[in-house]
Amino acid sequence: MLWSMISLLLLVAPRETAASMARDKSPEVRAAAAPLLADSDTSVALAELWLLSRDADTDVRLAALDAVRRHCASERRLRCRQLFVWFLADADPEVSFGARDLLLDVDPDLALAGAPFAYRRDAVATLVSRAERHGFAAYLRGLELLTEDTDALVRESARQALDAVTP
Repeated sequence: MLWSMISLLLLVAPRETAASMARDKSPEVRAAAAPLLADSDTSVALAELWLLSRDADTDVRLAALDAVRRHCASERRLRCRQLFVWFLADADPEVSFGARDLLLDVDPDLALAGAPFAYRRDAVATLVSRAERHGFAAYLRGLELLTEDTDALVRESARQALDAVTP
């Protein structure tokens, strides 16, 4: 019932309502505000979206990250790298690792900088998979960065992976 009411509100609500939705008591309403805010390119909307990226509710933060992802995928805006940075220090690995995964596509240096061991270890497989499917140089750059990692296991895995995907 609540989702159908939110859906109706999203269809008829003016963009200005998104800012008030972002401050609603209900996490579901705050999460529903995220895509509306991401569609707007105003400084007020971005400020509200930043607040959602810091929300106490994990689902709201995930909704904000997804809204930023969709916004950046369709618009290719210059500030998108900075928008993903909002989520890198999130305490929930689903949020922070999700932001790092998205950054791997556009800026592997930023995605891997300060990443925890668990993420760096998993990033080797992610980068290999993407490099094999897409062949983007950015993925190879990520593997090159990981060959210089502080952890021997990550370094060796990255070296082996890089050898396997490069001619």
